[in-house]
Amino acid sequence: MLMYDKTNFYLEKAKELYKDIINDFPQGIYSKNSKMYLDEILMRQGFLTPSVVSTKYQDVEAMQQKALLQELMNDKKDKKFELILKTEKVYKKISNEIAKRFGYESINQIFDEVNIELIKDYLAQGKCFELNNILKTSRNETLVKLIEDESVKYNFFECLVEAPYERAYLQIKDTFNKTRDANIYLYLERMAFALDLKDEALDFSAKVEMVNDEKVLAKEFLYRYQILKSKSNDIDMEKFFSYTQLNPNFIKLNESNPMIIDFYHDYYFFLLKSQNQTLANEILKKLYDKQKELKAFVYSPFIELELSKLAKDENDVQKSIDYLLESLLNTRKIKANDEIKIYYDVLNLYDKLGNKQKKDEYLLKCKEVKDSVDSLYKKMCDEM
Repeated sequence: MLMYDKTNFYLEKAKELYKDIINDFPQGIYSKNSKMYLDEILMRQGFLTPSVVSTKYQDVEAMQQKALLQELMNDKKDKKFELILKTEKVYKKISNEIAKRFGYESINQIFDEVNIELIKDYLAQGKCFELNNILKTSRNETLVKLIEDESVKYNFFECLVEAPYERAYLQIKDTFNKTRDANIYLYLERMAFALDLKDEALDFSAKVEMVNDEKVLAKEFLYRYQILKSKSNDIDMEKFFSYTQLNPNFIKLNESNPMIIDFYHDYYFFLLKSQNQTLANEILKKLYDKQKELKAFVYSPFIELELSKLAKDENDVQKSIDYLLESLLNTRKIKANDEIKIYYDVLNLYDKLGNKQKKDEYLLKCKEVKDSVDSLYKKMCDEM
């Protein structure tokens, strides 16, 4: 008999039946079993504890298993998912026949639900690495349910990018083998790259491009750049930057992404190589501004030195000096030879402005730098 459908309906019907048997036939052949089944129902309804039932029916294996399963169901209701998984081996002794009396096809089905609920809790709290550990002991059926659950699917995918797990990635890849959803391809691209499967990541990048969804292509833009950069293939990078020139709006749509700093740097060199000086100068300035905005001076002093040259070419000597001095502030561990070169350029620019006091100040700074290696500029400073 089905005695549990996650409502109280069948339990109440069965309880009435067993009470009638006990009352009408107290000495009958079914009375003893009816009392036992009634206790089972009272336990499920919370009127008896599993420990009371277990103690009362110590010699009845089926009742021992039912009490154990009710203990599991109580902990599941109270969201004690981690505790359940810690004692999983004990609960796995419960037969599937007993599980079916509680409305489940198997004990594994209950653990699938426990895993899913715990994973949802981890997703809500952003605990991706803890989630990763749970996935390692989860069945494929659990992964499929998560993938198909629209309420958590994309949070689940984000976690698999942050804390990659290959079996989950392969399951998602298999599930969406024939999809036309560019967002799914983008997640698979990011997961593959997180797993260091760069060629597979580029295959999914090509599928994103094939679907030709502008919004997704914009989101995918810097991820594709990151993958290609990691492969260190100059020809592929040049193709990507040519693609960039055809889609300049993708740059604008990614300006808030910190990854744009590396992109600006590499794109600048491509533009110089392509002799597109005007656009190169624009990108250089964007790189300078983004470094200042994020206080991430990854490419200092190089950026400031390049801007100083441009200012000098435009006869803005003071601006050229300002960039040089800023480079010293922005570079945490500047090399001695670079520091000397900057001081040398600054003193010459002050000389051009006719500011002897400042020229002498930076000449002294140049001479005081230690640990230079074969620096021509140090030699010139020392000889002044």
